[in-house]
Amino acid sequence: MTVSERLKSERNRLGLTQEQLANRLGTSRSNVANWESGQNRPGIEMFIKCSDLFGCTVEYLTGYSDNRNVGVPVNEQFDDYDIPENKDWNKWDFEFEMLFQKYKDILTDDDKEYIKFIFERRKKELENKKED
Repeated sequence: MTVSERLKSERNRLGLTQEQLANRLGTSRSNVANWESGQNRPGIEMFIKCSDLFGCTVEYLTGYSDNRNVGVPVNEQFDDYDIPENKDWNKWDFEFEMLFQKYKDILTDDDKEYIKFIFERRKKELENKKED
């Protein structure tokens, strides 16, 4: 099943129209129609909102899993990546890279730029603290 088919199937399972789904997600009906037709894909933030609303994982919506309930929702995975000051930077760098690689296919270019910005800013903060 494609991403567009899964999104449409989940919307129908809840008995929602495209307009109702759009209202719940804070987007337009035309965005939902474009996702369902395969003309474009939601960004990672919207995939997370959809998975929360549909009660399934991002992995399922994006076709990485055929089981709706496999894994931990992405928003909970990202919660674990707040870097405490005493955490080993090299270990976090590796973990972050692994998480990024796992989800890179569903990230929009804007998502990737935002993640890169946060990553670089945090890296600078940690380097500055080491110098002090």
